[in-house]
Amino acid sequence: MSKPMMIAALASLLMVVGCATAVRGTTQSVKFESVPSGALVKTYRNGSCVTPCSLRFHRKDRPTVLIEKEGYEPQQVGLRAHASRSGVLAAYGNIVVGGGVGAIVDGKTKAFKGFLDPVSVVLVPDKNSRNALASARD
Repeated sequence: MSKPMMIAALASLLMVVGCATAVRGTTQSVKFESVPSGALVKTYRNGSCVTPCSLRFHRKDRPTVLIEKEGYEPQQVGLRAHASRSGVLAAYGNIVVGGGVGAIVDGKTKAFKGFLDPVSVVLVPDKNSRNALASARD
């Protein structure tokens, strides 16, 4: 492969990788699962859904969700975005191709990060449900 073709191929690759904000976006859909299913997932700003379901969050936020179902103890889960392999690769491509402006944008939007997905919880029967089960066994 000639040197100009190799440079063109490398430039094309870096443009495909691109900036994390453009390639990955500033939000991410996160799936929620629970055992048993049918639990209500509530957030402060991002709405609610019933498991199994998905909600969309901004990567720069640190949302907390409440997962509850009648007869079970509610569970609170904090979501934290962590640097992901594809996000870091996209941010690196941005630094090489886009320079400082794109790196600043990626830093502000946290587009190079991602939430763990899916979020799975096992709900524990609440005290009243446990007492009812114990009474039924006696």
